[in-house]
Amino acid sequence: MTQKCIKCGEMFKLPLDFDVLPAICPNCFDKGNDKMVNNKRFKNWKYPEFDERNTTKWNWVAIHREKLKIGYGSDIGCFTFINAKYGVNIGKNVQIGSHTSIYSEDTERDIRGSVMIGEGALIGSHCLILPGVYIKPFRKIPAMSVVKDGDEID
Repeated sequence: MTQKCIKCGEMFKLPLDFDVLPAICPNCFDKGNDKMVNNKRFKNWKYPEFDERNTTKWNWVAIHREKLKIGYGSDIGCFTFINAKYGVNIGKNVQIGSHTSIYSEDTERDIRGSVMIGEGALIGSHCLILPGVYIKPFRKIPAMSVVKDGDEID
């Protein structure tokens, strides 16, 4: 499905076949993530570094890191796993609780698609985020939730 970005007006293809209105293209979604923003939790936030096992010093893991984008000031809890094979975009100032798993590929249901988490979203611990999910900015996902493509998050 193709939609028009509400920020820049460019047409872009949404992952999988789910309907998201309003839609923000990946370029606008990521724009400004490298700039300083008002974040009271992290004075000197830096993009995480990974060792040879794809692990950060905070003990969370990301595979296919070249397709992972993390916005300034975002906090990812320990023991979180991210499979970014088909793209994972995490907006600015997002909090992801420990032991959460984010997948852009679901081999069990044979589904692939990028995951977009909007600015300021809060994801509780022990959550499972499946391919094709778009979590709107400032949404809260309760701990131990399973979020799959097509789910409405209020």
